[in-house]
Amino acid sequence: MPPAEKVPEISVHYVGPAVENGRIDLFVLSDGLRGLGRLTSRVSYLMFGSELDYRIELDSQFQTGSVVIPLHILTDAVAKVENALLSRHGQALSSLLTILGWGAVSGAFNLYKMFKQKKGRPITDEDDLVRILARLDNIERLLFIKIYNDAEVQAALRAALRPLRADGIVEFQTRRREVVVETVRQSDLKSADEAEESAIQEVEEKVLDIEKAALVPHLSWHFSDEGSAFDARIQDAALWERVAKGERFGYGDKMRVELRTTFHRDSRGRLNLERTIPKVIEVEHASQPQPLLWKDDTEQ
Repeated sequence: MPPAEKVPEISVHYVGPAVENGRIDLFVLSDGLRGLGRLTSRVSYLMFGSELDYRIELDSQFQTGSVVIPLHILTDAVAKVENALLSRHGQALSSLLTILGWGAVSGAFNLYKMFKQKKGRPITDEDDLVRILARLDNIERLLFIKIYNDAEVQAALRAALRPLRADGIVEFQTRRREVVVETVRQSDLKSADEAEESAIQEVEEKVLDIEKAALVPHLSWHFSDEGSAFDARIQDAALWERVAKGERFGYGDKMRVELRTTFHRDSRGRLNLERTIPKVIEVEHASQPQPLLWKDDTEQ
């Protein structure tokens, strides 16, 4: 096991009446800790690739209070110097701590701050990047956007904040030397949930690429929408009549459809989507369909 890095004391705190005695449901806590671990590893990889592999680990001095979780940063990096902050490795570690919410400079931009500002939504071309990332230069902005918009980072962020969904836990804090650096409240997470749900179009017309077709109505088809893959059941009786008459569909075909999306959020905060297609408007086959290909040669 590599030694812990010599960095200032860092910790996360889950705060609220439910944890005033220093106790917390292990299932709730494990969700948050796994999220912190995934977040650290993924951000480290996006920042440094395989050159520097940073991970996070619980400190042995586990405390009570709110629920206070002291942490250490670990790495397999071989090169070390006595004054880490003067080394390239030290600068990398400092940057990683900052983006993860343990920065030494007050007000430094981090993932949690952006999560609150954007209500969990991705950074897009429509955003005023100079305004929202004013303290970063162009290269740093591009890296921050890449990290923040990364799907794994977003999932890990929400996992780290998942204990806020438990009754009686109202705040998540990152601290450096016992000083609060960043705070995310239950209300921030609720706003992010509402923004995520409002962005879902419940009914829309789409042109989808068929990845895999189903032969019976109760099974889902596998589609791709501009590289994003998902499953959907087709409920259009006219389409199934075409299938019954021998028309075949498969990889490479395109289908213009009315797509309907419903959703529900489970107790752990995960948004589950269910997609159905009530109407197929048009089909473009990759090649000319050949119904007779499926005809039994013994038929007279």
